Amino acid sequence: MSTPTEELCTPYAEGAITHVKMCTTFYQDKLKDADNTLMTRYLAFELGVMEYFLRAMLQRHNSLDVNQSILGIAICYAAAKYGKHADSVFNTWREMLTGGSMQKERSFGFESLRCNDGEERHNSVPFLGKALQLD
Repeated sequence: MSTPTEELCTPYAEGAITHVKMCTTFYQDKLKDADNTLMTRYLAFELGVMEYFLRAMLQRHNSLDVNQSILGIAICYAAAKYGKHADSVFNTWREMLTGGSMQKERSFGFESLRCNDGEERHNSVPFLGKALQLD
């Protein structure tokens, strides 16, 4: 299995960022003053979105190592979105991945993109509300 390059991971990270931004618009006020619990749920939702994009990446590049690929996407995502806080955010995601934690919140991120039987997902926003436990 091979390790993905930053060049390969960046478009998938950018796609995940774009999706999360779209989902976040409705919850901006609540996230602006988020406590640690709410922020951790939000980060788990983001990780779930990245896990969906990981699946897409692995479908196109099936010789890649799964663990290295999700870490590659997470590194690119954190650097692009969180700047000087990228390392601490990335470490939180790595802990979620290695510990298998926040599965429910992560699943809402994944499901916010997943469609059944080729149907287009028309409204992904409620999935973030569920992950944050606001809806």
